[in-house]
Amino acid sequence: SFSDLITHKPVQRPGRLRPSQAATVLAQLADASQGAAMLCLLALMHGTRIGETRLAQWREFDLVPGGCWYIPATHTKSRREHVIPLSPHALAVLMRYRAQQQATGYRGVYLFPATRSGQAIGSRDATRLVRSVSGGQWRAHDLRKLARTRWTDQGTDHQVGESLINHALGKLAGIYINSSMRDQQRQAIELYHAWLA
Repeated sequence: SFSDLITHKPVQRPGRLRPSQAATVLAQLADASQGAAMLCLLALMHGTRIGETRLAQWREFDLVPGGCWYIPATHTKSRREHVIPLSPHALAVLMRYRAQQQATGYRGVYLFPATRSGQAIGSRDATRLVRSVSGGQWRAHDLRKLARTRWTDQGTDHQVGESLINHALGKLAGIYINSSMRDQQRQAIELYHAWLA
């Protein structure tokens, strides 16, 4: 196993972004290209990993009030489906982005299509887009950490916060907690998005 080959623990890096820097990040997004800005904004709003975000397809989103984003198990690190409630703010952003894509003639399935292949952008291209927005000052994972920190700061229950970023609940919690926590997730997401707005 990995631990047999590596004797030291990996370094845990603190996040490069604090909630107090969210306004700066949003200003950077305003100056970015449409695709780069949306990639970062989607990750910031939902605390998703770069892979989950870059592979997003329109069919995964219920673009109706009370809808959710259904990230398939094949796109998640945990290999289980991840369902994230969509706030009214998220719905408005997604609908505006979709209209902009359609206005340019795009009719494909991906939110972030590669220019030639008809597939989603690759991980290197996604990383480059994030770097083009941040100027190398932060990475996509820092957006995820910022979202999780803000959920804690606003008083979101620990289990709800962990479920929002699709962390495993742990062996005992997984056995005893048989709830999707969807209502609590929606409340946390809407409060966070109102704060971002």
